[in-house]
Amino acid sequence: MKRLTQDIMICNELKYMIAHRPIREGEKLPSERELAQLLHVQRATIRTGLKLLMQEGWIYSRNRSGYYASKRRIIKNVSRLASTTQVMLKEGKLLRLHVVSIKEVALPLDKQEKMQTKEEAAYEVKRIREIEGEPVSLEISYLPKTLVPDFETQPFHEKSLYGILEDHYQFWLDRSAQSILVERCDREIADLLQVEEGCFLVKQEGVVYDRSGQAIEFAQSYMKPDRFIYESSGESE
Repeated sequence: MKRLTQDIMICNELKYMIAHRPIREGEKLPSERELAQLLHVQRATIRTGLKLLMQEGWIYSRNRSGYYASKRRIIKNVSRLASTTQVMLKEGKLLRLHVVSIKEVALPLDKQEKMQTKEEAAYEVKRIREIEGEPVSLEISYLPKTLVPDFETQPFHEKSLYGILEDHYQFWLDRSAQSILVERCDREIADLLQVEEGCFLVKQEGVVYDRSGQAIEFAQSYMKPDRFIYESSGESE
């Protein structure tokens, strides 16, 4: 167990100030001297606490300007199945979901094998998630066509993908087998996420199952690494 030292306590206090909006994203923090007076500690303690915050991505520094609050990251649990839309809304983010395309495709062989299905026809759904106008992730879903007939007619502008699967097709998704890796993005993904071609993105992919154990979706997410925090937990929602 990590010992709760004074610099860690200061670090946690500053996290609270950023998380609860006295200090907003992109806003400059008070100077070390001002923080030391505000929190009644030595400047050396403040300096150590600020270094901890930088290591965890809560703040960043500008040369000869000071420290600034970073954009708040979305906490994404890789062991728990949850709608990404629901996760972002719980974080209090202004979220916009943009459907790039919905089309019928041949389900790639590697995805057939992972889903343990012989279905060859599938719907491919590509969606961009934006937080306060910034594209942060590209979501690609493959669903066997026989499971979700007329999928392209569903109200994606009103509901999340998982909400549609529950309300319109009575599939209650229960668990997933996911893997996470880091890879360079191609031109198409770079254009959609407004990043440079070849930059590193976090890729999460795997099979999603319903309560009966049937494979419903092969899901892929390409996420900006500076906009998410990944944690693992055995808890279920």
